[in-house]
Amino acid sequence: MSLNEKGFLSEEMSEIVKKIKRKFVAYFSLYEDINKFAQSTVFLLKVNNLDAQQIVLASIYLRCLSSYQSIYLLSERGLASEAKIILRAIFENVFKYVAIVKDKDLAKVFINQDVIHQKKSINKLIESDQSLKSVKELKDIIEKKKKD
Repeated sequence: MSLNEKGFLSEEMSEIVKKIKRKFVAYFSLYEDINKFAQSTVFLLKVNNLDAQQIVLASIYLRCLSSYQSIYLLSERGLASEAKIILRAIFENVFKYVAIVKDKDLAKVFINQDVIHQKKSINKLIESDQSLKSVKELKDIIEKKKKD
């Protein structure tokens, strides 16, 4: 299929990727070296599963690493604008990471924010689909049981 028919999913993209990687070989080489180092550190992490700070820092690190790898995949296909969006997300996570390193209690705040966000998302979903009312009732029963 042609690039016009399938866009970035076209088989022709493999040739475009090769051209881009040849043109920017130094950058891709450096990127691959940094990725190799970052990926190897994943297996060196010793996370105490009872320490909120360590759990959150490890999860942010993994999120940044996968985002970093996403930037590579986007860049090799010429999707620079999309790569910049992911780069911004990495910086936002780095700021969270540094803040949590400096203040251990922020890990719990980070976790609680995620729980609150999940709760809001579930409530919006239930409100948008009336067939989920029975799920809401079940959820209310579960919540009551948890409190009991």
